[in-house]
Amino acid sequence: MNASNFTGSENSETNFMFSAISILIGVCGLLGNILVISVILKSSKMKTVTNMYIFTLALSDLIFILHIAMVATTDIIKHWIFGEVLCKIFWITSSLTMYSSVLTLSCLSFDRYIAVCKPVISQRHRQPTKAGFVIICIWGLSLLLSLPMILYSKRMLKRNQDTYVCTIDWPDSHDVLTVPAYTIYNFIIGCAIPLCFISIFYTCVIIHMKGAGPANRQRSKEQRRNHRKVTLLVLAIILVYGFCWLPYWIMMIAVTLQSSYDTVPMVVMHIITILTYINSMVNPILYAFLSENFRQKFKEVFQFSCICKKRVRYFLQRGNTNAVELDIRRPVSNQTEAETNQDYQADSQLNQQRDNGGVYTGMLE
Repeated sequence: MNASNFTGSENSETNFMFSAISILIGVCGLLGNILVISVILKSSKMKTVTNMYIFTLALSDLIFILHIAMVATTDIIKHWIFGEVLCKIFWITSSLTMYSSVLTLSCLSFDRYIAVCKPVISQRHRQPTKAGFVIICIWGLSLLLSLPMILYSKRMLKRNQDTYVCTIDWPDSHDVLTVPAYTIYNFIIGCAIPLCFISIFYTCVIIHMKGAGPANRQRSKEQRRNHRKVTLLVLAIILVYGFCWLPYWIMMIAVTLQSSYDTVPMVVMHIITILTYINSMVNPILYAFLSENFRQKFKEVFQFSCICKKRVRYFLQRGNTNAVELDIRRPVSNQTEAETNQDYQADSQLNQQRDNGGVYTGMLE
């Protein structure tokens, strides 16, 4: 995911093009995930167990997308300019969001399994407080699994160059087994095992939904329809995740077996990296298309923004109208000398009337 680790020659125009595409994806993903997070936080109706996991997924996507600016800059100038601290933060958050995303998807699959296949247990255990505890465990476990990034990520000078690279400095650089071992460790913990659990849970869910067991018959038609919608949404999120991330893991395994990044063309690396960004961008779109609640809340946000724009436009137009009216009115400074003298005489007469023995006639009121 980090272009600063890749080597190879490529056209600068191609480099710039992929960086521009990445930034465009990043902007769209940033806005979409911020919208999802704000909708869940502001609406009490949206604070369901499933949406709490979706909130965690959106937060992971948001943090991951923030890396795009650093990766794109490094791709273009071939030099890490963000310093030692940001280098370590980059690697830690990259690993943290990767693990938190796949663990959250695993919990979402298990949640769907409990909700659909075990309705009695579901009523007792599917509670926001317990989901919150599970989410805390997800982030804690993700941080623990990211320990190698905490220990060994650093900024280093390139060989025979005056430019820096943000990379992993393993304790024994002469041991060629270190990097392959870590790649396999990442693949097993961050991909293979979670996807196996997800497959098992969703196979059970699909079999149960196709059947007509006693638990399924006890639910109303509306409940079964809602369960199908939520299950379809979670399944779509998982499938998109697999489509976008499996090429990355295939590339990493290929690189590990060949012991060199040179075996993979740079264009292929860029496309695979962009796919991982697309996954973080497309999730809010899935929520909008497949969840009626999210779609409704998104509409409310856009309607509110439209109302605010109309009000601002109205006040601006009204302000311009008032300014025009003030311009039309002739200021006192532009009055003729004769008019000024007449006003002065009228004021003098008024003062004489008011001071005439303390008696005011009231004629000028």
